[in-house]
Amino acid sequence: IRTILDHANHPRVGACWNCNREDLLDGSIRPYFELLQKDLKSCHINDLWSDYPYAELFTLLNAMNYDRYTLCEVGTPFHPEEGLAFMKCYGALWGEIRE
Repeated sequence: IRTILDHANHPRVGACWNCNREDLLDGSIRPYFELLQKDLKSCHINDLWSDYPYAELFTLLNAMNYDRYTLCEVGTPFHPEEGLAFMKCYGALWGEIRE
């Protein structure tokens, strides 16, 4: 991805951090995150209650003054009428990890 971004060399071309377990090196995202950091345009998060190192991710995003979106994909199904309550709880968890 770093090579593609370097070849594109355009301010409107960027990457989305995708929270893949394959992007961990000894349990850390830092080495791969730092490769893409200057070109991150969005961040795709999954189940925040998983063992993915979200605290490290949010620390790195905060350090770079990331002010864009985090896109939420939740693998656990829920009923639409539970959606608002779920999103409030998810947002609270997001805020807790982010700090």
